[in-house]
Amino acid sequence: MPGAFPLPSPPTTPPTTIILSDDEEDDNCSEVTETHKEDDDVLYTTTNKISLTNRDLQTLQPGKWLNDTIIDFTLKTIEDKYRCSDYISVSSSFFFTRLKSAKAKGVDIYNETKAWISCKKLRQSRTWFIPVCQDYHWFLIAVVFPGKTRSLIYIMDSLNRDRRAEAELVIEFIESFHLVEARSPLRKIPEIYQHKIPQQHNMNDCGLHLIRSFELSIVRRKFIIRLMQGEVTNQAEIDAFWQEYPVISRHELEYQLLKYALERSTS
Repeated sequence: MPGAFPLPSPPTTPPTTIILSDDEEDDNCSEVTETHKEDDDVLYTTTNKISLTNRDLQTLQPGKWLNDTIIDFTLKTIEDKYRCSDYISVSSSFFFTRLKSAKAKGVDIYNETKAWISCKKLRQSRTWFIPVCQDYHWFLIAVVFPGKTRSLIYIMDSLNRDRRAEAELVIEFIESFHLVEARSPLRKIPEIYQHKIPQQHNMNDCGLHLIRSFELSIVRRKFIIRLMQGEVTNQAEIDAFWQEYPVISRHELEYQLLKYALERSTS
């Protein structure tokens, strides 16, 4: 049975969740807290089996890192909002962790990670999105036309750190994927692009920036690709673009997630 819903209050209402502990798990930006049993009650489970609890919502408090469930659940709500599931593929936040682990162990990265993606959907996707958490920092890797000759990869990191190594690991997976699925080597290695984006103002809002990057990659897909490739050079145009799409606040995000869950639980 789903847990009792905290009624979604308007975004202007201050959040009231109390955090009792600040312990974190590094690998997946998950936060472990001393909470009451009801905090583990499932509020809603999405069609792709992501379960949201009060414990997850606590990571939306100021100063906390968004955990993997909040990231995965939010990306699913955006995917549903724009009805784009037929032409995009979104990996679990655990995918890259698994990929990196397989590489470190020296085992076949395709065999170790293929259970975490839908190979059929990946072949049909215009864009494959991979949320990544490294050292408590979230950023987004996007693969445009994965496996195709016109494929490219872009990275959106709100600390603007060089993420080429992470993108190259994704390319290794694509090469293995193509070799198994198409039974031939990848004909063209995707180019990697990373362009500066607005930087976060603290060390824990990276998840919110990833969410904006993901949504903009859907609603302003062509512009984002051009921007990442360095084809948009008018700084006034770039500044106006980012001002038009501000980063969502933590409380607004909590409101949207609860609204999404409540509407689908009662429909």
